Amino acid sequence: MKIAVVGAGHGGLTAAAEQTLAGHEVRLLESPDFAEAFAPVRESREITLVGAGRVGTAHLAMATHDPAEAVPGAEVVLVIAPSVAQEPFARLIGPYLEDGQYVFLLPGGFGSLVFSRILKQLGIKKDLVFGESATLPYGARRSGPSEVAVYIHTICNPFAALPASATSRAAALLRQLYPEISEVGNVLDVALDNTNPCVHPVPTLLSASRIEHSGGNFWLYREAMTPSTWKVMRAVDAERVTIRTAFGLRPPHYELPEEVGKVFGGQFGPRGLEAGLQMKGPKALNERYLTEDVPMGLVLYSSLGRVAGVPTPKIDAVVELVSSLLGVDMWATGRTLASLGLEGVSAEQLLQMLG
Repeated sequence: MKIAVVGAGHGGLTAAAEQTLAGHEVRLLESPDFAEAFAPVRESREITLVGAGRVGTAHLAMATHDPAEAVPGAEVVLVIAPSVAQEPFARLIGPYLEDGQYVFLLPGGFGSLVFSRILKQLGIKKDLVFGESATLPYGARRSGPSEVAVYIHTICNPFAALPASATSRAAALLRQLYPEISEVGNVLDVALDNTNPCVHPVPTLLSASRIEHSGGNFWLYREAMTPSTWKVMRAVDAERVTIRTAFGLRPPHYELPEEVGKVFGGQFGPRGLEAGLQMKGPKALNERYLTEDVPMGLVLYSSLGRVAGVPTPKIDAVVELVSSLLGVDMWATGRTLASLGLEGVSAEQLLQMLG
């Protein structure tokens, strides 16, 4: 299969290397904004994987900053980037997308709606199928300029297409790359299956002084998930589950269990916490555990809660405190139905729009 991987963070590097080692032709595209970090891979076209799963050095077909080289002719476009990068990437690759392509966002968080809106703004009309997963297919960290350490893979990763009527054929294609893909009803179901916004912000927020004092030597899963913190995390997550129920979404809801040791069990299996314990960070407060999971996750959940008639006082409290902590109005910068161009839609209208 000819695959374009968009984004060269730890997720994109892992995907590009894994699929190359699996025998696919992979073109890796990174934004010019990250030229320095991307230079070792761009110059060598090599990525080394260590740890779990496929290991070895992958020799990519292409590593480039030019979307005109990477995107045309690809059967599948994998956008593997933080939610905050989805809009810039949509503008970068939009003019080069072609009829018949599948654009998968791993993970999505309503990123398919972001892409659709941006393409409409750019006046681009193509016969495309968008799809998104609830989480990255693996837990990984960059361990060198062109090396990634992979700690764990998903055993079940919720997935849906936009429109939902295309989910079965899109999932069948994506399973050729990720067999653990699990079909769900629509991309709303997928977005509300992402538990990272309930797992990451609370312990990061409650460990703010420890993180600032640590000098970069902090381990979220080892240090921050104490019994008291876990209670707050589960309270935040309970609001997410209530929103899912109000929209009529069916189980599994992947709710946080009573025991912290079973976190991520539904999507990553019994080794979920064990893998987390091996991953260091965050090193500072202005990292993705707050800068992505709050505006792109909790703010979206709050917005969906209002439409579904579900109060979200715990979620809202975390958003307010993180806004004060970072000096950024997360409500203004975050992902909401209004920012997606869907202000004023009802719950019924939203479900109908998703196909």
